Amino acid sequence: MQTTDAAEYLTKKLKEQREIIKDEVIRQALPQEEYSRLRGVTQGLDFAVQLILDLAKKVEEDDG
Repeated sequence: MQTTDAAEYLTKKLKEQREIIKDEVIRQALPQEEYSRLRGVTQGLDFAVQLILDLAKKVEEDDG
């Protein structure tokens, strides 16, 4: 599996998980503590996606 394929797969899965959480937050009236926790989780997922994209770009540049 090439780096870009792996990066695309991982970012897709992370974004899917983020959408699941977002949908759950929208559907339910959550206590503030749970909302804050899930907000932190989504921020972590966004951060992970960005790290993967940055790494894939760096690997591609180094190979090129």
